[in-house]
Amino acid sequence: MTDIFDAATGTLMAAFKNLKRVPSAVYKSYGDQVMILNFKGNKLEDGKNFRRFPILHTLVLDDNGLSTLEMLPSLPKVHTLWLNNNEFSDLPELVTQLAVKFPSLKELSLIRNPACPGFASFTKNEERENRKYRLYTIAHLPNLITLDCSPVTKAERVAAIKAENERRRGVVDHRLTEEASSQITAASAPARGAKVYEKGKKTPLTVVEKKYYRSGETGPSEGNRFIGNSDL
Repeated sequence: MTDIFDAATGTLMAAFKNLKRVPSAVYKSYGDQVMILNFKGNKLEDGKNFRRFPILHTLVLDDNGLSTLEMLPSLPKVHTLWLNNNEFSDLPELVTQLAVKFPSLKELSLIRNPACPGFASFTKNEERENRKYRLYTIAHLPNLITLDCSPVTKAERVAAIKAENERRRGVVDHRLTEEASSQITAASAPARGAKVYEKGKKTPLTVVEKKYYRSGETGPSEGNRFIGNSDL
């Protein structure tokens, strides 16, 4: 495996290598230096070797075909996690795993996952479902400051706590109430205006997706903001 390590930033590029796990040669060479690990575009099956990076704080796992985080160990120092373009569909299960395995999580991106409805279409219903999704995620991950490239607002946090309290009393199910979701201001959710199309991509892109769009059908990869173009 040919890897790219930038000692100045502590960034290790291990993207698009068809890897099922981090090779021992990689963590033996760079383990105690890596702060940012880009593992995008692989086929992760075993994540135990991520523990070999003791100062890791940013982990990019976009495009790995993931539907669960069961294979990952607890990574208490990681505060930034990108899981874009995977197969996560069970939101309650996912946020439970995130809360347990990433207790310091502050920045999370789940764009282009089935559990993230806000980037699937442009109907009023999808807008409503995206708000419910954000409230539920924020309620269970109280340290989040950014979700899907959009800052977590004070209004969202208040609404999330209210909706979660109602859910626990049996007032509503996990999808949350209309009243709570309506408390989110237009500015608190990702912009969703014009239907902008990229060449070779059939699905309309949101403003957020266009900003972070990087390559073909794989959609946006926030992780790439940590790596220079020459490394891609």
